[in-house]
Amino acid sequence: MGVLALMVGIFWLVMSFMKGADACQMSLKAAQQSEVMRVELGEPITLGWFVSGSIKVNNGSGTADVNVPVSGPKGSASIHTVGTKQGGGPWSFTTMQAVIEGSGKQVDLLKL
Repeated sequence: MGVLALMVGIFWLVMSFMKGADACQMSLKAAQQSEVMRVELGEPITLGWFVSGSIKVNNGSGTADVNVPVSGPKGSASIHTVGTKQGGGPWSFTTMQAVIEGSGKQVDLLKL
């Protein structure tokens, strides 16, 4: 039982870190600002629990390649986000592509 509790605790910490990371929060914000996403998912659009991928930041520089789940009252989507950060500057994203579950509709969130 103790090992299971430890594993659940570690999982919760990792998911909390991932959900709070800039790349995930910026993906959520882009979805919330997208008219297409608001129509498809409804409002409010919120961040899901099972963020997957990797975020690596060291001394203000880093990379992110994550799949960010979001949902609203009418549906859900997954946002594939890829970006880099240099020397403590802002994130620069090359990909922020949402796929609406069910319909498979794709929304480029970098084109707002």
